[in-house]
Amino acid sequence: MISHDNKVIFIHIPKCAGTSIEEALGHNVGTYNAQDHRSLRLIEQPWLKYSSLSNIDNFQELMRKLNHKFRNNNDSNKLCLNAEQYAEYFKFTFIRNPYSRAFSWYQNVIRDANHQKRYGIDDSITFFEFLNKFAGKGPLRTQLSYIKNFSGEIEMDFIGRFESLEKDFLIVAEKLGMKGVKLPHSIKGGSENYRKFYNQKTKDIIERVYKKELELFEYSF
Repeated sequence: MISHDNKVIFIHIPKCAGTSIEEALGHNVGTYNAQDHRSLRLIEQPWLKYSSLSNIDNFQELMRKLNHKFRNNNDSNKLCLNAEQYAEYFKFTFIRNPYSRAFSWYQNVIRDANHQKRYGIDDSITFFEFLNKFAGKGPLRTQLSYIKNFSGEIEMDFIGRFESLEKDFLIVAEKLGMKGVKLPHSIKGGSENYRKFYNQKTKDIIERVYKKELELFEYSF
């Protein structure tokens, strides 16, 4: 999301408390599917350059960028900025342990009829079947794919962690001059311990699909 008032770019990775963060920053999240899940490359300026076409992943992001304005019903999600603003604004995101994030998204989908209809599944799908079908895709794309620019660099001024959400958000709020702002609990995920729902097969999927971010951010099961 982009906030011109706060001069900030927040990359909202699904299932990392981003809805609460968007709301704290004044973003309109009051309607269904109103969150702004644009990757950094969908916001990056200038966006049309040689590196934008350097690999298939970048090309796919360009297609998402061109289609974004037609797919979203929240005008706030269509805010843009120029190259000077992009360089100046504070860029941050929040990440989460991939094991926890994947299970949280599974829980979210199997209890929501809209999501089940969208993905062509029902609530009887097992966690293993779900990961086999969706790991690394859609909302479960790798977190790195959200925060890398077209040159493949992680262009963030701050990366907070879901596991230390309140403490890390205080750092963001202080940086933005928003002392005293507290995070609302807009969408509550399951509180169950994700570990007891994994077996070796589901662990293997996470380790294979999210290997790079597990290593880079030093997450483990």
